[in-house]
Amino acid sequence: MQKDVKALDLDYYENVILLNSLANQEYLATIIEHVNLDFFSDKNIKVMFNVIFAFFQERGVVPTATEIKSRLTSDSDKTSFSEALGKLKQLDKKYDKQELLVNTERFLRERSLQRAIIIAAEKFSKGNTDPSEILLEFEKTNTINLSESMGHWYFEDVEKHILELQTIYKPIPLGWKFLDERLEGGLYPKTLTCFLGQVNVGKSIFLGNIATNLVLNNRNTLLISLEMSEFMYAKRVSSQITQIPHNQLKTYTDELKQIIQDVEKKIESKLVIKEYPPKTITTRQIEAYITKLTQKGFKPEVVVVDYINLIKPITKGLNSYEGVKEVAEQLRALSFKFNVPFVTASQLKRDAFNTVNPGMEGVSESIGLAATCDVMCSIWQEEEDRELGVIQLGMSKNRFGPNYGTCAFKVKYDTLTLTETNSDYFEADNVETAIKEAVNTLDRLNTV
Repeated sequence: MQKDVKALDLDYYENVILLNSLANQEYLATIIEHVNLDFFSDKNIKVMFNVIFAFFQERGVVPTATEIKSRLTSDSDKTSFSEALGKLKQLDKKYDKQELLVNTERFLRERSLQRAIIIAAEKFSKGNTDPSEILLEFEKTNTINLSESMGHWYFEDVEKHILELQTIYKPIPLGWKFLDERLEGGLYPKTLTCFLGQVNVGKSIFLGNIATNLVLNNRNTLLISLEMSEFMYAKRVSSQITQIPHNQLKTYTDELKQIIQDVEKKIESKLVIKEYPPKTITTRQIEAYITKLTQKGFKPEVVVVDYINLIKPITKGLNSYEGVKEVAEQLRALSFKFNVPFVTASQLKRDAFNTVNPGMEGVSESIGLAATCDVMCSIWQEEEDRELGVIQLGMSKNRFGPNYGTCAFKVKYDTLTLTETNSDYFEADNVETAIKEAVNTLDRLNTV
């Protein structure tokens, strides 16, 4: 049975926080970014902290009692100073460092929660029922964490570094030699990868193939679509796994069911497809959804988002440049929080259409997206490529290796399947041959 946690006297603890802030510069530096003056009910302590915070931000040191007093101009503030110091003299002067941080974090979280409830009630009373604004206050409570890592000490942590190289940061192969070689093996946690292309060039085809490749490679994959329905994406995945043309899936339902069931037996991963209407959700809702999935036992190893420009910024009133930049930064932040790679796509601006190997300067709306991404690949087609069933891919940005080079992918438009090019551009396809290819895929899975 779990032991009950003793309640913390929040009013009393205001004095403890003030005392240790004056006595310990390291402690003040740890808590200052999380403290709001509204967390304190004692007006005398509010006066003190108002001066302490301003002084610390200006000088980087804790002010002395004399320096605090010199900044107090009104008689009431000077009285508050004297009364606050009088209470501090009655407190113990020694505290266990760990216990102090734990209790301070509890104080900050509880007062932050109380403040969020009050703000939410005030907004509702004024008719403001926008859930994004209300949730923002509650989310601030979850960001309070005083147990901050002191970072990676390179020389001292060499054994840890070697262990991570061998075990922790294993890349997730995309299944395409061109990309895997340039990305040092594939996708890495805490990264954002973006495929950049003009309208109707095949961005969703790439994202769908990536999701299919990953789940067949035993990686739990979450595919979030803001452009197509769950049904349409499931239909694409079905064609890619079975090689049955998407317009004939309903004709070959028995074969479809058998192949999908056989594939499921050979792999341990799952694929979840979630649709949202475009421009209706923020990264905050994506974060909440991933958290719910994790609580239900599904932990994504890769998150694919189709596509980034259709995510709504949290901050209101931003222009398109600022909005895309904010979403990109927040999406990459989620990759850190969940320790998984995120993969998405974005549009080219119009004057970059029909360009061979367009670069990052062609990003529509915000170059901030290009600055934020770890990897950016361009997608384009030359005039004859569509007839040949070819989509070109080039490296535009790469934090893991060469940021140059191109590769041609063959696309079978009847199944929307991508393969790196070979000599069989003009190979004739039919349903029976496609099903045989799917069986061959199962055979390969049996040997894994």
